[in-house]
Amino acid sequence: TSASAASTVARFCQRLGFDGYRQFRAAVIAALGYDDARLGEFDLGEGEIDAGDAPEEIAAKIAFQEVRAIQATMAALDLDATARAAAALGGARRIVLYGAGSSSLTAQDLCQKLARIGRPAVAETDVHLALSRAALLDADSVLVGVSSR
Repeated sequence: TSASAASTVARFCQRLGFDGYRQFRAAVIAALGYDDARLGEFDLGEGEIDAGDAPEEIAAKIAFQEVRAIQATMAALDLDATARAAAALGGARRIVLYGAGSSSLTAQDLCQKLARIGRPAVAETDVHLALSRAALLDADSVLVGVSSR
């Protein structure tokens, strides 16, 4: 069973895009080392906010998490899809944005940013109003649904 377990681990690593277990292990070590380096950059012992943290520790931990989120976004970003979305927004006669709960804040923020560059957009936070607006959209319109988990 030891040989079959090793081959299972190797196949798993290959499905993740690595040549094998050694390359996977090196990537994990590098990733952990990278986070440790970022923690050192922000002068943090650990990244979680604790009730007893001083204001400067809280600010540093938030900065660390924001940098980490931006890096994760960049790593996962599909640049072709982003370019297509930008082109659609740039050519739209009408833009409807929809977000519920905390996602509505993101939709409203995007609506304001689009208004600053002269793009006709409206942000809906009520699902019924969003559905009514969506039903009236045509081929020259874009509907953007926002979900920030």
